[in-house]
Amino acid sequence: MSKIIEETTANGLVVPNTVLEQGGIEEGTKVVIESYNKTIVIKPEALNARDIAKRARIFLLWKVGDATDVKLPIKEGNKWRVTVVLPYLKKELGQLTYTLDGTLVPEESNTAEQLKAKANED
Repeated sequence: MSKIIEETTANGLVVPNTVLEQGGIEEGTKVVIESYNKTIVIKPEALNARDIAKRARIFLLWKVGDATDVKLPIKEGNKWRVTVVLPYLKKELGQLTYTLDGTLVPEESNTAEQLKAKANED
């Protein structure tokens, strides 16, 4: 997580590009800004398959390992389904599910531990 201190002005607040990019928001991305309980959330309006695959790869790198990869995400209704693979063995390990705005849906996804276990099976 990144932390910056910025001062609001009469025109509002400027969020530096580096912070937006860390959140997966690139130039030209439409965003939704939500405010509740004194918290402001800025998130992409909807992501494409490439963006979802990138998020899934980052999740796998942090939680599972760098040998894993993903197949092209498939949009099903209001969610993205991402198949996790171990490419060098041509082995499917499980699935990750994301909302259209790129939020992981844990209850519809395999856990990192499950993916690791499947990768280590003979």
